Amino acid sequence: YPALNPIKTPVALAKAAREKMAPGQRLLIYRINGEILALYAERRGRRVNEVAELKEAMEEQGKGLVVFSENAWEGLRDDVGDRIVPHPFKMGNKDLVWGEFDRPGPRNGDGKTGLQEPRAD
Repeated sequence: YPALNPIKTPVALAKAAREKMAPGQRLLIYRINGEILALYAERRGRRVNEVAELKEAMEEQGKGLVVFSENAWEGLRDDVGDRIVPHPFKMGNKDLVWGEFDRPGPRNGDGKTGLQEPRAD
């Protein structure tokens, strides 16, 4: 990969991608032209435009990272907010969020899906 401008590079996203994603895993990019984000993350990107498509991609990958605009997060909370841990960041004049996700666990007593707790063996 080419050398990147350290001032404009979303350092936290790049670091998270290295630590939390498998080398061949795709960075999910929701409703933004974020190809440069995939470059920064040193991963191939997959753009998704609909909530159903995002949910399907998240299910296919099991766990990983997704990037979206701060405004989009408001609309995503009801549909996938229980599966995503959001991390806001700025890139230039854009307010973005990268989120880490994992497979949903069993239903909680309140009927919402939550992440599985680690088992003590």
